[in-house]
Amino acid sequence: MAESEIGPIVVMAGDDIAGIFTERDYVREIAMKGRRSENAGARTAMTEDVVTVTPNPSPEDCLDLTRDVQ
Repeated sequence: MAESEIGPIVVMAGDDIAGIFTERDYVREIAMKGRRSENAGARTAMTEDVVTVTPNPSPEDCLDLTRDVQ
């Protein structure tokens, strides 16, 4: 992902967001547990509780939201 300059990947289930897959998810759920990536789907490692916003909130509002959900 880093080599291709790809950030988080949104994982979809039809029209719904199923989760988000990041490099951190990969390291935490696949690499650190000794799993082989070709045997693990994105669902295995993705973060499922995704917080979403509309395009309108300010960056500060988004930061506040992330603090509220933790």
